[in-house]
Amino acid sequence: MALRNKPEKWGTQVLHYFKNNEYMEAHNPGGTFFGTQITTGTKKSFQNDKSHVYLGVMVNYPFGGGNNAQLLPLIQFKHSINTEHHLILGTLHGNTRHQLYEPLYNYELNLTQPLEYGIQYLYNSKHIQSDLWLDWKQLAVPSKSLQEIISFGWSSQIKLNPSNASNSFSIPLSSLVYHLGGESLSVGKPVQNKWSGSAGFRYEKNQGIRFESIVFGSQDFSPVLRTSFKDGHAWYNQIQLNPYGKHQLVLSHYYAEEFFTPYGSNLFLSEQLGNPYKFENYRNFIMARYRWMGALIPEKCIFDLRFEPVWHIEKRQFAFSAGFYVKYVLGTELY
Repeated sequence: MALRNKPEKWGTQVLHYFKNNEYMEAHNPGGTFFGTQITTGTKKSFQNDKSHVYLGVMVNYPFGGGNNAQLLPLIQFKHSINTEHHLILGTLHGNTRHQLYEPLYNYELNLTQPLEYGIQYLYNSKHIQSDLWLDWKQLAVPSKSLQEIISFGWSSQIKLNPSNASNSFSIPLSSLVYHLGGESLSVGKPVQNKWSGSAGFRYEKNQGIRFESIVFGSQDFSPVLRTSFKDGHAWYNQIQLNPYGKHQLVLSHYYAEEFFTPYGSNLFLSEQLGNPYKFENYRNFIMARYRWMGALIPEKCIFDLRFEPVWHIEKRQFAFSAGFYVKYVLGTELY
């Protein structure tokens, strides 16, 4: 039976990014990201828009990076069972769309590893929003002793009073499992299994102010411990002013003890990613984030300017991060 389909829609998205982190710590020195991402492809819809296929390619070019440029396929099939249940195969709705908090997930991965591949289930109802996914990061290659890397994730928001727009209460939850393994490698390497997750409380008033209090936990349940810490925890509180406006301000306090997650940012972690010999048992700082968003060309080109000062309380040390992003769309916006 032939599927009823609609004409193809072509589009190109371009993102120019610049982000500079001046953190100046032994386990978290910072870094600079400067480059361009170009995504181009086509979208085809079937069965009265219940199914969509996206085919294309993304070029991620960090300026001055030379061999670090990436050419990534965009291959996604999305099927909406109904208005609440959605299944995605191939390229996931990943990175920032998972709506994970920064201590769990470093959003700079959107610049360095912009696409995720695997399977994803989305659920959206009046009371619950949920995202469940498997991200296959790396295939095992025994002849090269290359281990497989797989992550399983879940994020959800339980809305306690969805009918009240003036005073909204909700419970955000999330869980991440990281697996590094692989059998029959030419040179045996240790298996690693790690978990991290969060639970908290969110209050929003008239869409003008938002308060969040989130607790985090981490656990390394590898056969042999490969990090400095077996387990840890953290606590994150923040107040966001004008969360849906052009000018946004966020004030945060973060405290952690031996907290670690494989996809987090070194700013929030007690151990440097990839280097267990550089660590700080405790993290305790306050942070502000100013964000200005606007349109350079209405509905086609937007900009995003951010400045984030950080003050480490015990060390009495100042740090900061700044970023500027420009995104524009030619034709249809993709996935």
